[in-house]
Amino acid sequence: MKNCFIDDQPDFYKEVIVDGEKIATVHALTKNDQSAIEKASYRRRVVKGSMEIDINSHALLVTRMYRSLIGEKDSGWEFEKDITEDNIGKLKDKYFYAINDTILELIDQNTITEEISKN
Repeated sequence: MKNCFIDDQPDFYKEVIVDGEKIATVHALTKNDQSAIEKASYRRRVVKGSMEIDINSHALLVTRMYRSLIGEKDSGWEFEKDITEDNIGKLKDKYFYAINDTILELIDQNTITEEISKN
């Protein structure tokens, strides 16, 4: 059976281009990445017998970017500093949002591809 693993998908990596220059390459998020993102950004608590989930949106963005930039041989960025959550938080807005937007595009592409392959 082909294409049953995420690394077999056609758009596993995507380059991040700003002002005509490649600044990073992101990879599609795995189930392990998604779990780490939830752990870092979701806070669950029971209030009056009901489960409530608080989402730290900054932690969600930064952790998603961190997980998409590390862990795969072809992913990473072109900046001189190491990829850390702290350094991601210090990026200038145009780089921060370019990386974030590219990750979201990759997520959308893979979701569409996955849905088409199911039909």
